[in-house]
Amino acid sequence: MNAKLLILWFVFIDFVAYTGYVVWQDGYFAFIPMAISSLWNLQVFLDLVIALLLVCTWMLIDARKRGANAWPYVIATFFIGSIAPLWYLIRRESAKA
Repeated sequence: MNAKLLILWFVFIDFVAYTGYVVWQDGYFAFIPMAISSLWNLQVFLDLVIALLLVCTWMLIDARKRGANAWPYVIATFFIGSIAPLWYLIRRESAKA
């Protein structure tokens, strides 16, 4: 296992655990009232949405070049956020190894 894959696994496992804890504590949709509670919170939320759309675009282009299907990861991104692109990167790096 190369260093990049090891780092991806570390980030993925920690982020999934933290996300699971937050959802368990506050609920799946608890971010919505916070995101619209101030202009800065809304700006950060919109910035995250734009960044994830850019990541989804990259995943589709990258998967097409590799002859793979990125659509499951793109769809999952809308429900679980950055966890899906992280999983795509793990699968991509694992295929190289």
